[in-house]
Amino acid sequence: MSDTKRSLKFVMSHSEVAHGRIYGPATPHGMRDDFSRRVRNEKIASVFKRFLIARVAFDAIIEMFRSSEPMRFEPINIFVERTLFGLKEECHSLFRDPGRRVGDTLYAEDLFDVLIGSIFHETMKIKENCYILEQYGPTYRSMAAIAERRIQVPAYERLFFRACKRIIERASTAVYEDVRAAEQLFNDATEHLLSILPRFANNGLVTRMLVENEQLVEMVYGEDGLEMVLDKMYEGRLFNAHLHAASSYLEAGRFQEARECCERSLAAKPDNIGAARLMARLKQRGA
Repeated sequence: MSDTKRSLKFVMSHSEVAHGRIYGPATPHGMRDDFSRRVRNEKIASVFKRFLIARVAFDAIIEMFRSSEPMRFEPINIFVERTLFGLKEECHSLFRDPGRRVGDTLYAEDLFDVLIGSIFHETMKIKENCYILEQYGPTYRSMAAIAERRIQVPAYERLFFRACKRIIERASTAVYEDVRAAEQLFNDATEHLLSILPRFANNGLVTRMLVENEQLVEMVYGEDGLEMVLDKMYEGRLFNAHLHAASSYLEAGRFQEARECCERSLAAKPDNIGAARLMARLKQRGA
């Protein structure tokens, strides 16, 4: 199996991001604010995971395009409609502030939302141009060939075929330009996500999402990508990343995962008092 097909298979197995709570039952303790915060934290973790999935899927589609032109309509259509549309809508819901005036300073989440929206619209252009080339291109060429064999061709038909030719030629050129633009936007969004993760270091669900999707993270950020991302997210305190994930797992009653993260925290910093205390709590629970 090629690396590209393996990437697509991996993405398809992770493409169904559960709606609502994706990390187990919430513990609102009877407080609406706690419940709302929990739901928002879950959605943020979901958005970031959706983005990682989208990045891997897009890279696989583009690799297929470059190895066997022309780009096919069906893969990019499925990608836009099933993967990107949901990501774009969830980003808008979480990060868009319709009340902010034009010209106000862009915040980190706003820029991420703008990047995702731009990626969606750029890939929509790729999709539409692929449709033109795949569906209208053969029909146009067939009709033009018939017209050339006729003795007389009405003026309006000549104008029509000239217009069709321009449309096909424009679409053929635009596909390459739009692919390059979408790639750059994905690169920008990938870099921007890395830069804003420290803002979510207090969100244990985001940290857990990264830990639970180590292979996906490394497909985007390279070998040892998880350690690099967590180190960036916690500003050089990698042990805190694993400790925070362990605490979140403990709160959710997932003791085995909590123990594993505790062990990784202690491996990163053996004199980690917080991890030692949490490990003691786990032992008291018989975990």
